[in-house]
Amino acid sequence: EADAEIWELDRVEGIRRSAFSSSASDMVLMAQGEDVTLYCCKDNEVQVCNAAGMPGKGRPGSFTSEEGFPVHLDSNGEFMACVTDKGIIKRYSQKAVHVKQVGSVGRFVHPETGESLGVVRQMRVNCDGTRVALLCDRVRGTGSLELREPDTKVHVYDSARDVVLSHSFGQRYPVGIFWDSEDPKLLTIETRRMRWVRDREEQERKEDAAAAMRAAAADDSERDNDDDRSSEAPSQVAEAKGDSKFESRVQLVGVKGAKDDSSGDRHFDAKQRGE
Repeated sequence: EADAEIWELDRVEGIRRSAFSSSASDMVLMAQGEDVTLYCCKDNEVQVCNAAGMPGKGRPGSFTSEEGFPVHLDSNGEFMACVTDKGIIKRYSQKAVHVKQVGSVGRFVHPETGESLGVVRQMRVNCDGTRVALLCDRVRGTGSLELREPDTKVHVYDSARDVVLSHSFGQRYPVGIFWDSEDPKLLTIETRRMRWVRDREEQERKEDAAAAMRAAAADDSERDNDDDRSSEAPSQVAEAKGDSKFESRVQLVGVKGAKDDSSGDRHFDAKQRGE
């Protein structure tokens, strides 16, 4: 058993109204005027209890062995919903003095294959009792090797069509669902990224940072090479200019010497050797 507490909240602080031990798998409070009633999932039925957790006379309904044991309860205004460990969905109304089941029994199964969609971990009923939103886990393995992972979809049981509609969030998974208190079609879903997605994105960030560092190092090396080539260029130009000047001077002297007599030729040879 676990400890359960009932609190009354006001604008300033919370006031604990009662505390008791309970073996219920889930419980909700429903108010009708000034009267507040506690409903608990226990054994194969939904029990009506007082504020001290003691069962009363009323019984909203029981479940057969084929339907399973009730595990989740939720209330919204005058409506309440319950789901069992076998995916059976029942809805209740508190319009009268006692809570009574409304509509037919729903099933948390695939609309085409009829297979179970998973193990329900959270459930919320809308404000007019016509739709029930559910979050579930997918189970792999059995016994001690059982592994659960959150389903990436939110599922909504539509009582008007007696079908479960699903919406996938891709690489995210829903962790919270909240119906609007007035609009029966408005549903808010809180999601988180899958752990393997976060790990992959972290690895990608590390790889991008390493690639950026390598690119920066390559740019620095290229700039150093450009600086080395720039420092070598002036000496090479000077050598090229010197060679050109020497060759042109020799050519001019040679042309002048070609017009002289034989002594001029000897003079040309001497100057050429002197140069």
